[in-house]
Amino acid sequence: FSQDIFLSDTQKWIPRKIGLFNIKIAFDYLKYDSSFWITLKLALGNSIIQVISSAIVAYGFARFEFPGKKFWFTCVIITIIVPAQTYLMSQYVQFRYFDFFGVLAPFGASVNLLSTVWTFWLPSIFGVGLKSGLFIYIMRQFFLGMPKDLEEAATIDGCGPVRTFAQIMMPNALTSCLTVFLF
Repeated sequence: FSQDIFLSDTQKWIPRKIGLFNIKIAFDYLKYDSSFWITLKLALGNSIIQVISSAIVAYGFARFEFPGKKFWFTCVIITIIVPAQTYLMSQYVQFRYFDFFGVLAPFGASVNLLSTVWTFWLPSIFGVGLKSGLFIYIMRQFFLGMPKDLEEAATIDGCGPVRTFAQIMMPNALTSCLTVFLF
């Protein structure tokens, strides 16, 4: 207890009483139970959102043709190279004075999103999280390796692109989803 906190110069590393009471004190002082659930909500939610958004973007890059596809995918690849420190300050300011689509600007107001889970979830939702470029690349490579015959068969059976993605491609992509989830 207190005699273990203020030790003499000769006794710094060996406690006078050995027991698990110090762990209980630390557990209570740090509010470990509430901190654990907050961390779990933040990490699990962010990981699930990141997998979903990366899979949607990667499927679009792998299977659909649209103008500027190579340019936009090059931009995604460049985000792998750019370190997070280069845009961290601008992202801080953006979340401090958050105004979605300029709705609150005429009123001179903004929303402070700092110290909320939204600072992690919003970039993940829109596919611009810390390592989203890498995750999109991993998922895209998987979808490129899938045979197009699966999609053609789904189209013949009456599936549209969304249903094909949800019911055919995503169940087959569980290994790459697990990789992205763990990263």
